[in-house]
Amino acid sequence: MTLVTHVLACEMEHGLVLVDVGIGSADIASPTPRLGRSARLSGAQLRTADTAAVQIEQLGFARTDVTDVVATHLDYDHIGGFADFPNATLHTTGAELAEARTPQRTTGGNGRYRRAHIDAITRSRTYTRCDAEILGLSGHSLNNLDGMYLLPIPGHTRGHAAVALRVPGRDWLVHAGDAFMHRDAVTPPSESSPSLSGRAIRAVEMLMATDRTQVRANHRALMNLRGSAIRLFCSHDAQQFNDLRQEQDTIAPKL
Repeated sequence: MTLVTHVLACEMEHGLVLVDVGIGSADIASPTPRLGRSARLSGAQLRTADTAAVQIEQLGFARTDVTDVVATHLDYDHIGGFADFPNATLHTTGAELAEARTPQRTTGGNGRYRRAHIDAITRSRTYTRCDAEILGLSGHSLNNLDGMYLLPIPGHTRGHAAVALRVPGRDWLVHAGDAFMHRDAVTPPSESSPSLSGRAIRAVEMLMATDRTQVRANHRALMNLRGSAIRLFCSHDAQQFNDLRQEQDTIAPKL
């Protein structure tokens, strides 16, 4: 299996907004204390050049240009790099931040959330009451981030959410985080046969879920979002990531 962590960078009038941030520079400098032994045992390749901070600098931005980070959830491979962006405010669901700050052993939270990452969140906005319906799902409009929405879809974690972004000239991008981990999960059986890698990744997905029944329901709901006006992708599918990288000159225009 080859997995990635997909960080979406959105250039907006007031600054740069990231959807998730991946592993951070401090994590790579001290992987075992900050990430735990599981990151090493997984065979993860930890390279400073792959961090979101370095990659946005290569695009001509400064780390201080990142004003906001919208988190699908707070697992270490999604939020470890938050400390690399000193001006950023975190946006996530109230349920997710509460769970991360007081993780419960019964939901696996004590293994997936890392104290150093959560303590680095000093500026945050949390969302508890849905005020919009987006693509047939209830969602939260985000403070000062026009056209971006959190769509709560718990199951992977208790407060997990997808992030929907309305892009002029392209309609909707939906970053589903870990609501699914391989494209097979949201592809109708009539359109493709399950791959070996897809089955393996989905097995891992179920092992990590806080609610497996809800994860399966999320797959069905997200499958119904597919269409020409919606680009749906998850955090860890390498093929989806590579396909979108090839279109990077059009997927993040200035809003």
